[in-house]
Amino acid sequence: PTPTPQKEEKAPPADAGDIGGAEFVLGVTIAALISGIGYAMMRLNNQSVSKGLRLALWCTIGGLAVYIVYVLEIPGISWQQERGGIWATGLAAFIGSIIPILVMGIAELRQWITSKSERYWG
Repeated sequence: PTPTPQKEEKAPPADAGDIGGAEFVLGVTIAALISGIGYAMMRLNNQSVSKGLRLALWCTIGGLAVYIVYVLEIPGISWQQERGGIWATGLAAFIGSIIPILVMGIAELRQWITSKSERYWG
């Protein structure tokens, strides 16, 4: 009798996109830091506490949402995880956190322009 060939069991390849504890801590820290900056910006512009807290909450939501999308390895993101390492995770959280500040800044600028034009044009 001829022996049947045995299939070699290969170990599963190590996933380059595995996100560890350091990446999680970096993502949450950056989201919290940007949230605090957003709150401070609102308070320095004499806005209400509730407006500042609302912006801080949106910054946290945005940062963590982009972080989750990054961690879930949506197609097209794995190459970024391989190249960027821990810093790509921080960049993802930063981008998600900064978007609400930019949107609020645009809204405040629009409101300021409208108030000035109404005062000028009457």
